[in-house]
Amino acid sequence: ISSVQDCVRLRADRGDDTACLQMASRAIEVDTSANPQPLADFAVYRSLGYYLKTAMNLEKIISNSHEYITFLYSARSIARAIPEMTVTIPEFAPPNERAELNERKAKLFRGVADILRPNILRVKDLMAYVSSAVSAFRDSVQEAVSEGMTSQRAHLLFPMLLRLLDALVVLDRLKDSRTSLVNDFAAYKHAVAVLAQIPGASIASEISDSHNRVASFLNPSTVIGSSSSSSSSSSSSSRSGDNGAKSVGIFATLRKEVKKVVGHEEVCTRMLSLALDGLEKELYVTPEGKYALLRALPYLLLLLDGDKSRTASKSLNVFRSKVTASLLPAVQKMLRLYPVIPLFHDLSVVLEEVLWLSPNYEIESRPTSMRLAPGALEQMNLPRRWAGIYKQHHHFVNKLAISVNALRREVFVKTMDPHNVDRATGVYRLLVEGFALLCEWKATLLQVVHWKLTHPRPISAEPEWIQHALSEGTSSTQPYDRALRSNLEPTEVAMMVDIVSKIKETAAQLARHEALFAPVVRFHIHCRVQTVVQGDFLPIMHHADKRKRTDLIAKLVNLRAVVADWTNDLEPKDDFKVYSSRQGRDFGIEHPARIVAPTVTQLSILRSHIHALLDLDSKVTFSGKTDLDPEDTTALEQFLAESAIFSEILDFAKTLRSVSSLPELWSREHFLAHSYVPQFPVELSLPWILLSHAIGKPTPMNPQIVAASPGSGAFQGN
Repeated sequence: ISSVQDCVRLRADRGDDTACLQMASRAIEVDTSANPQPLADFAVYRSLGYYLKTAMNLEKIISNSHEYITFLYSARSIARAIPEMTVTIPEFAPPNERAELNERKAKLFRGVADILRPNILRVKDLMAYVSSAVSAFRDSVQEAVSEGMTSQRAHLLFPMLLRLLDALVVLDRLKDSRTSLVNDFAAYKHAVAVLAQIPGASIASEISDSHNRVASFLNPSTVIGSSSSSSSSSSSSSRSGDNGAKSVGIFATLRKEVKKVVGHEEVCTRMLSLALDGLEKELYVTPEGKYALLRALPYLLLLLDGDKSRTASKSLNVFRSKVTASLLPAVQKMLRLYPVIPLFHDLSVVLEEVLWLSPNYEIESRPTSMRLAPGALEQMNLPRRWAGIYKQHHHFVNKLAISVNALRREVFVKTMDPHNVDRATGVYRLLVEGFALLCEWKATLLQVVHWKLTHPRPISAEPEWIQHALSEGTSSTQPYDRALRSNLEPTEVAMMVDIVSKIKETAAQLARHEALFAPVVRFHIHCRVQTVVQGDFLPIMHHADKRKRTDLIAKLVNLRAVVADWTNDLEPKDDFKVYSSRQGRDFGIEHPARIVAPTVTQLSILRSHIHALLDLDSKVTFSGKTDLDPEDTTALEQFLAESAIFSEILDFAKTLRSVSSLPELWSREHFLAHSYVPQFPVELSLPWILLSHAIGKPTPMNPQIVAASPGSGAFQGN
């Protein structure tokens, strides 16, 4: 029973004063949002059909990565649970006794192999997935190079490639941080070797024939390239030889394949620019979206960097090349501002340490620009961050209540009345603000937690008995304790509880009014898209017609046919010819009033075309961006910034869960993987620490601190 209020409620709204003993069901969730479907082939737009299929394939691969990421993160060593078994066969044993002992031995080790085989098969599935993902990434880079960096087709692939790169990076780091699979494979290999020596014993050949490939895949060593600096090595990497990438690491394999594509530097540079643009303009809704862009920065530099060897004298040095000169300061700024970020749950990544793998990165000559920025430590200053969150929450909750009351007082009507359109715009911006605040608050918690995880309490600050236990090796939970429980001040715990309660309270209010907001949001997005394709495109097509750019006009006409929603389903003929610049931009766009938003495919096609249209070197433009009027450029750039989050806003329920759920606070599989205990005491977990404070130590700073208790759903489902 979640709470007394859920168990005993009065049916006052029905005039029934009898107690209701049936608690509210939390297992059923009503999702009234328009759940965006994956990319689909648009037959009407044949020129992008092939590239849509490529993007669809990439999206499918990215979606499948979540299964393997979860498998690697949650992998526990099965071999540890199997007792050591030996069957000794006397040298002069009679044949009958020898046969009986051999049969017993075969039965035991066949049982061990059967127990471990499912995990090894999962590893083989992972290997096949990685191979297909790397091939798809390489082929997509090749397609972008062949088509041209500035084409609308290439712009359709760049966001997908960024997401796939991040998925492969997470898989690589998780694989290298897990010793459980290595132990299981070693035990399985030993069992197979024993069975091979027993006459008549058989074992599945589909696994035993590929021992070397599995062993190489599970090997955590990573070699990116050679380097003359011995201090550039890290604990997770080693450098040897002068022949470039030789590792079987996932990212090393990806880098090796990408290096085979002539012209890959420009693709990686475009992806780097896209990631920086998303971070600087905050074109994300969830913390995971933000961290995915941050994680991509150092790895894109690794993809760009050439091998430091005698035979690679002409290879690109990413830290000194003109190709990245304009982007490197912005990358350094981000790495200084976010030195430690989450990789997956309780596994962190230090972004600068990723650059240690770069063949041309020299720690001795580490630039001063890579040192921590003042704002980096400010993000970990929880008291100051909590004060800002307290004010933001109070302000937003008041605005949300006013908006809800207004929508209830004056019911939203599906009409193109200017007042109605403005109301929809206001509601949409309010929701975007709410999601942005939730994203910021959750990111604050994650930043603080992962900073603590990577900067544990010094051993010298521990009591003597703990120091003695650590030196004797009798305290296997002590590293996790020093990272969290002993590393948190009581005031920090109180503030974290308060932040959790504010996240849950705000998310609950947004979820409660989802049915009220969802149609208004879809109405606004539909109007915004039609304003661009029927309004902002018109002056551009008019100027193109004057310059006899029939190719550009044909592309935009086809694009309008895919996205535009015409009145009475009648597309106007030659409307761009009769348009006059004297009409300005406010010439009364007429389109049906609908609460149906465009699909993900329509948005992707539209955004890729606008990206190409604004590209300085694009073949689609006249002779560059200067041929567009400043008003046209501003309008299209503003739409690109707004539409970057349309798909996530439309998927209201999923996005709300993503910015408000906190499973990362409970996860500790990374620490468990490096300990010798099956589980840590619950008292060491962060939710228990916060919950104990919330129940046992209410403080004046948060009158509703119990809102973070299990009864309010603060940790429910996490």
